[in-house]
Amino acid sequence: MKPLDGVRVVDFGWVWAGAVCGQILAAMGAEVIKIESRRRLDGLRLGRVFETGTALERNPTFHNINRGKLSFTVDISTPEGRDIVRALVAKSDVVIENFTPGVLERLGLGYADLAAVQPRLVMLSMSGAGQTGPLRDIMAYAPIIHSLSGFDSLIGYGPGDVIGTKLAYLDVSASIHGALAVLAALRHAQETGQGQHIDLSEWEVAVSLLGEAIVGFQLTGTEPQPAGNRLPGMAPCGIYPCRGEDAWISIAVADDAEWQGLCRALARLDWLSDPGLADGFGRWRRQSDLDAGIAAWTRERAPMEAAEVLQAEGVPAAPCFHIGELLYEPHFEERDLFAVVEHPVTGTERVYNIPWQFSAFTPQLSRHAPLLGQDNDYVLYDVLGLSEEEVRALRDKGVLQ
Repeated sequence: MKPLDGVRVVDFGWVWAGAVCGQILAAMGAEVIKIESRRRLDGLRLGRVFETGTALERNPTFHNINRGKLSFTVDISTPEGRDIVRALVAKSDVVIENFTPGVLERLGLGYADLAAVQPRLVMLSMSGAGQTGPLRDIMAYAPIIHSLSGFDSLIGYGPGDVIGTKLAYLDVSASIHGALAVLAALRHAQETGQGQHIDLSEWEVAVSLLGEAIVGFQLTGTEPQPAGNRLPGMAPCGIYPCRGEDAWISIAVADDAEWQGLCRALARLDWLSDPGLADGFGRWRRQSDLDAGIAAWTRERAPMEAAEVLQAEGVPAAPCFHIGELLYEPHFEERDLFAVVEHPVTGTERVYNIPWQFSAFTPQLSRHAPLLGQDNDYVLYDVLGLSEEEVRALRDKGVLQ
C-alpha cells in the first residue's frame, strides 16, 4: 500500500514546472490523469530535447517527468470537452494547473466552478507571480523567475560580473513546494470535508530560498554580490583542476580542524606554521595564494584520487561529476536512484527515481510515461461510465482530440 492509494488527480500541469508535482503524487500512489489535447500539445512532447518536429513520443525529458501518469485527450475549448472535465473532477480529489491566471476561469473551469461539482476538491494553481497582484499576468519561464527573484544576481565570477543560470532549478523547486501544499490540503480535506484552492507563486518560492542573502542585506545594508566559487565562512573553498581533460574537484574548508587536515594531505606544513593562516579570517584574506597552492597539488591527481586523500584527513572534498558519470555511479546503483523502464516507442530508458528512501513502502514507478491519449477508454468507460453511443458522439464531434 502507498500513502496516496485511492487519490485521483486531474493534471493540467505541463512543460516542467507543472508536471513534476503530479509525477511526485503518482509515485506516492495517486492515480494521475494528464489532460492533453492535440490542438495544443505539451511542448515537451515535440521531438527530442532541443529539436522540433512531430515525434510526439520520443522526448526523454517528457518521459522522465510524466512517468506513472495516465493520458486523456480532450478539447476543453468545446462545451462538451469542458463538461467531460467537470464530470471527471467530480470523481477526483485534486486538480493541478500552471496556466496563466484566468485561463481556466474564462473556460468555466476555475476553482469556484470545479468546487461546485466536488466540494472536497484541492486545486493547485501554479503561476509565475501568483493569482493576484499587479504582476499576475506576467509571462515567465524559469530564467525570468531566476532574475525576478534575485537568484541570478548572486551567480557570477565575482562582484559586478553577473552571469545567472538558465537551468530550471526554480521550476522544479516550485513543483516540489506544490506537492507538499497538496498533501497538506488533502489532509485538511480528510479531516474537515473542506476543499481549498492553493495559489502558488513561483516567484515567491524562489525568494523564500534566498533567506541568507535577504537577512544579510537587512543586517548590513549591503547588496550581496556574486562570489564565484568562494563562500563566506569557508576558506579555502573552490573548484580546482585535476589530472585529465575537464576534470575537477570541489574542496571546502570551514574550520581549523579541516584546515589542518588539508595541510597534512597536501604536505604543506609551512602553511600550518604560518601565523597569518592560523584562523579563518587570515585564510580568507589569502585565498588567492592558497588556491594556487591547492591547484598545483590537485593537477597531479585524478578527482577521485584527490578526494579520497582529502576525505581521509577529514576534509570535505568530492569530484565534480559530469552528468554521464552519474547515470552509472555505483553509489546510485546501490540506492536505485535511476530505474529502467520499457517505453513502447523508444524502448529501454533510464529515468530518475524519487530520491526518498521510505522504510515502510517503496515509491516504485508504476509505468512508463503515457502515450498521447493512451488512457482515453479507461477514463471514458471505467471512470465516467459513458456508453458506446456517448463516446462515439464525442469522437465524431472532435471533442476527444
